[in-house]
Amino acid sequence: MWKDPIVEEVRRMRLQFEAECDNDIEKICAKILEAQEAHSHRLITQPLSIEKEPERRKYEEITTELAVIRDEQTKEFSSIEISTSEKPVTSSRAPEPVGAYPHARRVGNLLFLSGIGPRERGTNKIPGVTLDDKGNIVEYDIEAQCLSVFRNIKHILEDAGSSWENIVDVTVFLTSMKDDFPIFNRVYAEYFKDNQPCRTTVEVNRLPTPIAIELKVIATID
Repeated sequence: MWKDPIVEEVRRMRLQFEAECDNDIEKICAKILEAQEAHSHRLITQPLSIEKEPERRKYEEITTELAVIRDEQTKEFSSIEISTSEKPVTSSRAPEPVGAYPHARRVGNLLFLSGIGPRERGTNKIPGVTLDDKGNIVEYDIEAQCLSVFRNIKHILEDAGSSWENIVDVTVFLTSMKDDFPIFNRVYAEYFKDNQPCRTTVEVNRLPTPIAIELKVIATID
């Protein structure tokens, strides 16, 4: 008899919390549990007359239902808490993505980075690249671009809670294997002297922005 109103009350609370927490699931579930604990406490401390048997039965049914709902919410929160480890990662130091994608996404103990180029954050400036008035590449320094790419990747890894040493796989995209691979390979060897992840290097016709190199990385994360 008392189940539906309580469930409906919890549903309304959740909708309210979703709006207040901007749909942050962790915060929503925490607020629900907090509210239910407070509700349970009010019921327990509410003075009741023992002589009023119907009211006592109502009290018992409400507290029993609250216990069931709290148990369900706790299980839901636990499963959501696990799933929130599989969420997008955004670095405040890496260049803004040029499309609808995050800098990285964590899945379990693996961190998958999107393709990262040498552009600097907050600007369209690309280290080592000179463009004409139409945005075409006049000349570029592949070593400067390599160093900037590595720096951006390092920022993302650190901001996600991982590190350069945790990289396990690297995919490299070069716009000119003939011109740039020897220099890239030399710089790469300097940065991966101790940690040597798996690597694949391919040549592409062009990249989305006027750059000569882009890296896609997979790393482990605790």
